Amino acid sequence: IDPSIILSGWPENERAELLQRPLFGFASYGRVRFHHRSASEFLAAQRLNRFSKDGHMTKSALFGLLFGECYSQQLVFPSMSAVAAWVAIDSDAVRGEVLRREPEALMDDGAPESFPVSTRCRILAEYVRRYGKDEWRGVRIPYPQVLRFASPELSPTVRDLWAKGSTSPEVRELLIDLVQAGRMPDCLDIASEVANDPTAIQTDRVTAVTALAEMTAAGGLDALVTSILTEANWPSRVKEGVLDALFPKHMTIDLVVEMIGQIEVTKHSVGGIEWTLPRLIPAMRLGSNQTREFRVALARLMEGSIVCGDNWPHFASRYSHLSSALATLCLAELKSEALPSHDLIAAAVVAT
Repeated sequence: IDPSIILSGWPENERAELLQRPLFGFASYGRVRFHHRSASEFLAAQRLNRFSKDGHMTKSALFGLLFGECYSQQLVFPSMSAVAAWVAIDSDAVRGEVLRREPEALMDDGAPESFPVSTRCRILAEYVRRYGKDEWRGVRIPYPQVLRFASPELSPTVRDLWAKGSTSPEVRELLIDLVQAGRMPDCLDIASEVANDPTAIQTDRVTAVTALAEMTAAGGLDALVTSILTEANWPSRVKEGVLDALFPKHMTIDLVVEMIGQIEVTKHSVGGIEWTLPRLIPAMRLGSNQTREFRVALARLMEGSIVCGDNWPHFASRYSHLSSALATLCLAELKSEALPSHDLIAAAVVAT
């Protein structure tokens, strides 16, 4: 786009200031482009809606731009899917056609929070009807879009659709994501069912436990915490995923350190607890006493498993992957003006 043509009535200095906004990116030869295609898609949809309302574009012409057929399958053109989702917000005809062809587009693109709850119920029901009995189909809804689509008022629909017993992993994931993102307390039985199901997908179990943790008062998940710590049907990946959801609201420091000690780390693992825990600790916003207790418990865990070996390093802990987390706790205490205690210095040595 040549901005001098589009913004011909603007002074040069104001035009230059506008084009420095993050909405735009430099192209070449004095031209600019939208930094992200979502802006272009939104503006294209607004233009199509205006043409349609003003009578400058017939319904058949609009549908010809958005919809097509391939191998006898009616579809939304992939390149126009996001535009169709934006148009559907103001156009009942387009919304109905997208709903019939690809209901996932109304959740995956555009602004799904703009639809009234009754429309969102229809979209969700059609999505489950279309894909609920399939295996994986590549129609997963990204979690940021789930957050925008979710609402507590969807809970009766979510309960009804869950009761149909979908076999699709993507449908089940969407429904449990909606329970958590929409904060649906009357669907906590669904979350409990998924959390305690050893055959459920591990990420779904993490989401289910997160939903339970967020919507249950402190002390209300003691049985679940005991199960996680004592029963064998809780994989390390699930334990790692629910760590920040359960602590400190539902677990004491001793219990969370016990769970951390149960999480298995392989030599070739990437992005595991050795990476996530040091980054979670600042987000926990622990008080000075909690930080000290956490540091003491974690240092005790690491120090208690130090063994002597023939190769370097001759002394190493089984939990050496937690050294960065222990160092983070030590650093938080060392930043205070108080004189470091003997056990703090000892823990810092263990962390190194």
